[in-house]
Amino acid sequence: MGFWATMAVTVLWMPIVMYFCGYLLKSCADAKINGWIGYRTKKSTQSRETWEFANNFCGELWKRWSGFLLLGTAAFTVVLYFLGADAEVWGPIVTLIQVAVMILTIPVVEKALKKRFG
Repeated sequence: MGFWATMAVTVLWMPIVMYFCGYLLKSCADAKINGWIGYRTKKSTQSRETWEFANNFCGELWKRWSGFLLLGTAAFTVVLYFLGADAEVWGPIVTLIQVAVMILTIPVVEKALKKRFG
């Protein structure tokens, strides 16, 4: 039970951090284009307008998707616990899925940038 509790806290931490990072992305949208914080791709750093749009859009995606990710992760963790699954195996798998969800926002934002700015 102790390791399961640790694993549950660990995998639930990622969506919570994702939500706050989404909030930070939206709040830094009006900051100067920089190399430290923000959604930085070739397309998003082309102009001030693309920078603001990309950071606002990605921040909003992360805030929304993190809620679904948190609920899905919590439900999946409970199911795995009651099925007696091995936390040492499933913890990293759940984390990889969460990272994949974060990475999947990149093509969504890039498509939105292309649609809006050409």
